[in-house]
Amino acid sequence: RRFLIKNRRDVFLSAELILNARRMKADIYFAIDLITLPAGYEAARQNKGFLIYDAHEFYTEQITLDKKQKNYLQKMERKLIKYANKVITVNQDIADIFKKNYGRPDIDVILNTPASLTINKKSLHDLINIKRGRKIIIYQGGFSENRNLYALIEIAKYLEENVLVMLGWGELE
Repeated sequence: RRFLIKNRRDVFLSAELILNARRMKADIYFAIDLITLPAGYEAARQNKGFLIYDAHEFYTEQITLDKKQKNYLQKMERKLIKYANKVITVNQDIADIFKKNYGRPDIDVILNTPASLTINKKSLHDLINIKRGRKIIIYQGGFSENRNLYALIEIAKYLEENVLVMLGWGELE
């Protein structure tokens, strides 16, 4: 079954992706985010492998999805998550939602940031070399289209005593 997600990345699931995944013989298949779960499921099923579903974001709640896409993806996730041998996510909030919505009590949390960071400088002010009195506005996340990053940068020109710090990665980096 083919599904097209219309956004700037033009991500889609296709029969070709699933066929290619089935050809990959492995003991463990790692599906990173919902968009790769069908291919991971098919490959693990075909090759009798172990399937790990890494839901490192709450994919079905992305603002770029319309209602039809969101509903389709929620149904797909509900159907396929039960076949994952292990499900992991990045925080307890997402784990709790998955437990409630999908009846999976065994969601493991692996934080995508260290629990503690040992550095000599204790303040972001010190790390970026600005005065301690200035307020910092932080954007943290992917640098991609549909996140209004250009508007954020434009607005930052008007900050007088504040500074915008953008932490992330991606195509607009």
